[in-house]
Amino acid sequence: MRTMIAVFIAAALALSGCGGPEAPPPEVPVSPASPASQETLSESPASQLDPEPAPDPDDALAQEIILAYGGEMVTQKDGTHLKTKLFSLFQMPYSWHRPEEIPPEWRSLWFLTTIGEEDQPDRYADPQEEGGWLFPQEVYEERLAARFGADPEILRASPDYDQERKGYRMAGGGDGGVQQKITYEFQRQESYVVIDITLEDEYNNSWAQQFRLIADLREDGGWTFRSCECQPRELPLWGEEQGDLTVLTAEQWELLDQAEQWVRIFQVSTDSMENYYGTVDYGNPVQIDGYGGRCLYTGDRYQSFQDLRAQSCTSLTEAFFDSLNQYGTFVDYQGNLYVLDGARGTNNTYLWGKDRFSSQQLGEDRILLTRYAYYTDGALFDQENAEPARVRAMPILLNKTAEGWRVDHLELPY
Repeated sequence: MRTMIAVFIAAALALSGCGGPEAPPPEVPVSPASPASQETLSESPASQLDPEPAPDPDDALAQEIILAYGGEMVTQKDGTHLKTKLFSLFQMPYSWHRPEEIPPEWRSLWFLTTIGEEDQPDRYADPQEEGGWLFPQEVYEERLAARFGADPEILRASPDYDQERKGYRMAGGGDGGVQQKITYEFQRQESYVVIDITLEDEYNNSWAQQFRLIADLREDGGWTFRSCECQPRELPLWGEEQGDLTVLTAEQWELLDQAEQWVRIFQVSTDSMENYYGTVDYGNPVQIDGYGGRCLYTGDRYQSFQDLRAQSCTSLTEAFFDSLNQYGTFVDYQGNLYVLDGARGTNNTYLWGKDRFSSQQLGEDRILLTRYAYYTDGALFDQENAEPARVRAMPILLNKTAEGWRVDHLELPY
């Protein structure tokens, strides 16, 4: 029996039943009353016992979400308690806003906690690595998509993905964490639920004690994780400063700067078009295909939509541009380039200039760069002297194409 099967399946799954929340205990039947006592009770309604209150469906939903993220019901002498699993995302020190920000090893650890005895765990044993695992991509990606909405293309941009064997590798061995009792409060809105979680960690065995977990509610009654914020009690600085990371050339760093400008236009404000690349007639928005708010581009840098796309793809892959433009930020209308007028705010707790990086070469034509973005605790701060309180591990993908290196994925930390 493989190491991890012995450690995890026996120690964690068999104890927890991690296929979901445990069934509630059956109600204790009430002994039938004698005819005389029945008559007495009917004459004295106030003496009748109130029925047990029905379970709160919103609380049951919050508990279901916690159990799926990394909790389990543990029965002890003093009762049944909600605790963290031996292996759990509650052990992860990173906050995340998108599923691809969960590092590959933590995604695989979460998947491992979803394997029940009905899954026949032995079938996931890696024949090429003693004690290791190989998760078939169709099962792995389906579960990550169902709970996190994860994009398979991003999942496969990982050093753990084995393209030849169509699966995700995970090394065996290792010990689980200490199970901590979970307390929580929640607020359910129409389309999402916010759960504030506290771990009772007397001996400081976990990176963090406070978590804010948000899940989006679907119309079909299901739900999907949206994000999780945690504030570690201790925050080491991962990776290296940009100037110390010599894996990328100066040209590749410049490429990243150009790509980030494009992503900012798409994801923060199209006003950047006027600042960087020309002018836009914002005073006369028009409706195109039933949608308003699109404005004519009047600058001379781009002659058409096709020209803009071609120029942007000197720093972005064509697939990445199309993904960014999926909502029609730029469109061709009657032979002219139109721009969707829109903007959003930015995260003012982000610490500009504090980013650190690590890199992994994924073959000869792909580089996975991880940007560790640091944030304050949300209070008013002095940008120069503020101390980081949270961190996100954000992947950046560079692909080598026939035209040279291009950025294939990049999310803004602000």
